[in-house]
Amino acid sequence: GRTGVSLKPGRSLMDWVRLAKSGRDMTGLRGRLLHVTEAELARHNLRDDCWTCIRGLVYNVTAYMEYHPGGEEELMKAAGVDGTELFEQVPLAPHSSTCPLLWATQWHFIYLPHLKGNR
Repeated sequence: GRTGVSLKPGRSLMDWVRLAKSGRDMTGLRGRLLHVTEAELARHNLRDDCWTCIRGLVYNVTAYMEYHPGGEEELMKAAGVDGTELFEQVPLAPHSSTCPLLWATQWHFIYLPHLKGNR
């Protein structure tokens, strides 16, 4: 099963909420939407450049790495790929529609209509 990990000081859920609400552009796209192919998504599979797709939407999760309650290793399992199935395997509230990652709406920056999460 999945368990939480000890996060560094300053990396709690509330710290993430503050960062997400700060207005900082964590996508690097300044509000632009991109259409990304699966090949492009696959190129962003590193800890310092990490995108994942959840339910047909791509998220740049690079800044979220240190805040993920399951740890960086767990988040890296979805790096550069459609992580919908992994995301939905977690039966806990953090992976519901109120997931902290998903409320940071500025992170939702890419639409992938052809991936299974949006069919």
